[in-house]
Amino acid sequence: MLVHLHDGDVAAGVARKLAEAAAHYQTPADSALIQSARLAVLDTVGCMIAGASDEATVGVAALTHAGGGKCTVFGQEWLRSAPDAALINGTAAHALDFDDACTTALGHTSAVLVPALIAVAEAEDLSGAALVDAFIVGVEVQDRLGRLFNPEHYAAGWHSTSTLCAIGAAAGCAHLLGLGADGILAAISNCFSMAGGSKKQIGSEMKPIHAGLAARAGVEAALLARAGISGDEEPLAGDWGMLRQFNANPDAKRVAQVMVDLRMGNALREGVLQMKRFPCCAATHKSLDGVMELLGDQGVDPASVALIETWVPADLAANLRYHHPKNIIEARFSMAYCATRILDTGGLKLSDFTAPALAQFATPENLSKVKMYGLENGDDPMGVPVRTRMTLTSGALIETTVVHTRGSTERPLTSDEVFEKFVDCCVHAGCDAKVAALWGDLLNSLPHATKTQEVMAGLRSA
Repeated sequence: MLVHLHDGDVAAGVARKLAEAAAHYQTPADSALIQSARLAVLDTVGCMIAGASDEATVGVAALTHAGGGKCTVFGQEWLRSAPDAALINGTAAHALDFDDACTTALGHTSAVLVPALIAVAEAEDLSGAALVDAFIVGVEVQDRLGRLFNPEHYAAGWHSTSTLCAIGAAAGCAHLLGLGADGILAAISNCFSMAGGSKKQIGSEMKPIHAGLAARAGVEAALLARAGISGDEEPLAGDWGMLRQFNANPDAKRVAQVMVDLRMGNALREGVLQMKRFPCCAATHKSLDGVMELLGDQGVDPASVALIETWVPADLAANLRYHHPKNIIEARFSMAYCATRILDTGGLKLSDFTAPALAQFATPENLSKVKMYGLENGDDPMGVPVRTRMTLTSGALIETTVVHTRGSTERPLTSDEVFEKFVDCCVHAGCDAKVAALWGDLLNSLPHATKTQEVMAGLRSA
């Protein structure tokens, strides 16, 4: 049954158009697009491996039925069902906050999409090429929803990873299952009933579980659609539609702009995914890039830095609310801790986020060296340039402004850097570096693999 819409509801038909575009998508000859998807999968699986032993991951794994399916769970001996594997691997992917972020959805795209799609591809014995196609579809849907819902949705306190990214995963999984436009629309609508999560959980163990829950929701929404279950055919529009429920009220102009040139792959080509150089909240990264630039480009002696000041968009600064972090989860959302670790070590690594490191370095003296101020958000908080200034013990002032962070499309990580990050993630998890490199090579073959199962089995047996 359809909810009655107001005449001229600007979002009427948008969900159907997204579903139709997703259904009609075919594998492109664009090797650069496939390369972008491949690197995102490699990067995310590295994050899954690194986060497999995190307390949040172990906790959700304990709730699932070991041996109950055909799907790989990193760090676990037993296979799981597709929904359970997506839940555990999604949590692991986001556990250390080293996974990529979408500049429009303002959520963690690949930590939701990749675990969901790998699980479905393994369970259904599908190819790596089909998985890559579905990833491209999922990114596009997340991007279009992000531009439709934000900045109001994110500013209202919704954790977009739990909402918009879940729905994008549902569309991607439905495409992977070959459901067609009606089935993809059903999956999107079904997932509306599963989506939800607040930024109140930032800095807690529930925050990474949001990614796992979203990945599981994407899988289950698509499987329900395949079973013939469908929700309302206008999930976005109407009084009780997703847009109004999730605090977004776009006008006709914004809707028209969002739906221009609706082709799968545009978002990934335009570079909406921002890979992470540092294992901490994306809201810190332009500031941290600024600290790195001032230390490197101007040859500043870290010992001579008396004060670091940085100006961050208010919606992003609100995520960084732990000036004096009490644990390693809060430390990932502490501008003060992250910036002072760079002063001490010249970089920021996974090893900086351990209980011993926090106890040694999160001192009042160190943390007092950093001050953060809020800026106007504009329509695109992730696109706002960030200014960082150092006051030296001599009284001299030096500063820089970072427009594009490392890992963005304007300043991307190279293929070699992504591969090195993957190996580092595996080594952090206790793997031998040579074995990790073999795993990376195996994952890089995924777009050409006849069976995703075989690639995952190779990772389990290596």
